[in-house]
Amino acid sequence: MRASDIRRRALLGLTGFLLVLGACTIDVPFDGPEWGDPFSELQSRLEDLFQDPLKTRPFPVLAGGDNEHIYYATSLIDIRINFRGPTNDLVIPSFLGPSNLYVYQNGKRELVQPSIPAGAATGLKTDGRFLVYFRFTGLDLAFPEYQVVACDLSDGTQNVILDSADGANETLPPRLTVLAGGRLALALSRTDTAASTIRVIDLTGLEAVREIELPGLYVDSLAFTSDYLAYAGTDGRLTNVVLYDLRNEASLTVASDIRDCYGVRVFLTANELVWSEPPEAAPAPVKAYDPATGATRTWLESTAGELAGATDSWLVTEERLYNERTGVERIAVHRYDQAGQHRKLAEFRADGLAGQTCIIGGYAAWVNPDRQVVLAPLAGGARTIF
Repeated sequence: MRASDIRRRALLGLTGFLLVLGACTIDVPFDGPEWGDPFSELQSRLEDLFQDPLKTRPFPVLAGGDNEHIYYATSLIDIRINFRGPTNDLVIPSFLGPSNLYVYQNGKRELVQPSIPAGAATGLKTDGRFLVYFRFTGLDLAFPEYQVVACDLSDGTQNVILDSADGANETLPPRLTVLAGGRLALALSRTDTAASTIRVIDLTGLEAVREIELPGLYVDSLAFTSDYLAYAGTDGRLTNVVLYDLRNEASLTVASDIRDCYGVRVFLTANELVWSEPPEAAPAPVKAYDPATGATRTWLESTAGELAGATDSWLVTEERLYNERTGVERIAVHRYDQAGQHRKLAEFRADGLAGQTCIIGGYAAWVNPDRQVVLAPLAGGARTIF
């Protein structure tokens, strides 16, 4: 395990203690490699390290949107830890909240929903009408209890969609919730056996539309549109990519026996299912399946980094670059067109919650280390930074 991972794990172990301190920034008067006993060092200097917690600027967390509306959330009690030397700064995100949801439109930021009882970095998502978030109801970090809550932003109505207390031995990673057009898709995995259930819920009627049972598989990636659902399912050795037609309940395996337990990413564009193998594979191709023709094509033989978003015409990837000499990690954002032509859109330090690369509408979107959202038009042109 490299030194940066050890430091991150040590600091994450302080999460429960630091949560009671509220929003703050800690300037550590030594660099990561210099600390011998981080716990005694921090304990002895806590009073000197805190700086005006009420003026802490939180990192934005991207929550969805389209060409005209960019939604993001900020947690009010995230804790930022700044190292004196070159070591990457850290953010310990609050999973309890509260958080605020904002929309950026017409060049202005507007508050959509204040004081959400959930951490911004715990899977908070919105499609503009509905807000879905994880509300943790227990403080057991090993086996957290939670509820998945849907809020109708038009009238403030809230409903509990899922309660972990009702599903023994079931877990739901926040990244496996996908919201689209008033419907929510989520993938529940059992902890006692290799089995998953994908549930599609109509939030307008609060009814389960589909229950897809997947015995022997864990879901590693999930994508969802009004007509289709796609997932990457693994048995722990091999991964399959499956397309499920919600209109006629037909299921089709479009790729099978990919030799990777976890890391296959799936995305649904307007007309295709796009997936990639993890960048550790050699090579790591990106492929696309067209449901209208039944044809599969290889879009790219390999990419730099992990697939982070796709449209019919563009791919975006996020690459992590670690410098063994300096101990600094950086993030690079890449764009590819239909012909495979490549352009690096950005490269920056992997500080705090920087990264989050995705596609929102016609933009490649990410968060920079200066706690700003960056929107780069996929087709080229002036960027928007806020």
